Amino acid sequence: MVALRRRTDDGEIEILGPNVFPGYWRNDGATGEVLDPGGWLKTGDTGIVDDEGFLQVTGRKKELIVTAGGTNVAPAVLEDRLRANPLISECMVVGDGRPYIACLVTLTPTLKLRRNVVAKEFAADIEALCSPAG
Repeated sequence: MVALRRRTDDGEIEILGPNVFPGYWRNDGATGEVLDPGGWLKTGDTGIVDDEGFLQVTGRKKELIVTAGGTNVAPAVLEDRLRANPLISECMVVGDGRPYIACLVTLTPTLKLRRNVVAKEFAADIEALCSPAG
């Protein structure tokens, strides 16, 4: 049996149980980064655990966007919903450290989205989208 919980500060899913990773061999430092003192494993996934104990993974913690107001947003959830539209080939949600969330959208498919390349290439557009007067 595995126990699940969601950390309220960042939405990360943690698990605990006898069949869960016990730690790194002879590496207490690395073990301390992924296990809390109670033995809960930080999965790196964000999600929701419902009242019945079912888990819905909504994204990866490293891909969380934190707005200037402190709201955590999983961009993958929003991007997936937008990409479901047949007119949208790719999109990238932006807003890390900004007052609100915005999105860059393209209509002709290309290669896979590379978040850092798009952010650099469209820095001026992101700034205009996320500026208070935007």
